[in-house]
Amino acid sequence: MSNKVLFSIDEEKMMHLAIKEAEHALHTLEVPVGCVFVDQRNGRVVARSHNLTNKRKSGIFHAEILAIEQIYAQEENPEILLSNCIVFVTCEPCIMCTGALRICKIPRVVFGCINDRFGGCGTVLSINNDQNLQLGTTFQCKAHVMEKQSLGIFKKFFMRVNPFKPPEKGRKNDSRKRSLLEKASSTNIKKLFKTNQKSSDLTLLKKNKQKTGNLIFGSEMGDLKNEKENENKNINEKEKEMETKKEIEKEKEKEKEKQKEKEIEIEKEIEKEKVTEMEVELEKEKL
Repeated sequence: MSNKVLFSIDEEKMMHLAIKEAEHALHTLEVPVGCVFVDQRNGRVVARSHNLTNKRKSGIFHAEILAIEQIYAQEENPEILLSNCIVFVTCEPCIMCTGALRICKIPRVVFGCINDRFGGCGTVLSINNDQNLQLGTTFQCKAHVMEKQSLGIFKKFFMRVNPFKPPEKGRKNDSRKRSLLEKASSTNIKKLFKTNQKSSDLTLLKKNKQKTGNLIFGSEMGDLKNEKENENKNINEKEKEMETKKEIEKEKEKEKEKQKEKEIEIEKEIEKEKVTEMEVELEKEKL
């Protein structure tokens, strides 16, 4: 399959769509990465998605994987379509997603900011054009398209403060880090992705990463925990309501049974009276 673009595609327009997807991810407590798959033959947007790793409780549900899922679910000839798709994504695809794009025979990927931790398109590994890999086909990459906007979303993500978090040791310099982020240029924001940064502020971030288990999700875990607690609370309340309803139903059933028993007793009394009357009549006839 040729890598030549067959239709004139507005790259910035498509990146705007990918950035909107990243903003959706930001607002739903996900890592803010969004992507759009475009058919290079006619310019049609065939899939769009953003990270759902938190919602779906799995680290594999990156934006690119979910977009591929959509195409397989909705299109008649997904393999042919994917081999003609250009992928626009706000951040360089990770090693896993780059491998998936190769398997799908994607001809070209356009992305915003680089991924210094897990990038599979040249930053950490060059999965996209490694001829030694027996994995699908290689593809071209174009980086730094609307990079500033993509980094801006990550900046918002890292600046978030969870108001419900209890105070804990090792968090004394949070205000300093926020100030650093507010004043940071695009270059400084990119440095936040580097694992070998030696500044004191980033050393503190690394220490906090060890305590929280994950730098990216650490700032959001309190919110997620509160959401889970609220869900459990709502479930418990619903269970209590159901139990109360069941108790009320049981009481109603008992009342019905008692009423039936009373009616049966009354009928028995009436029968007895009738028998007594009949006996009296018989006695009278004998006399």
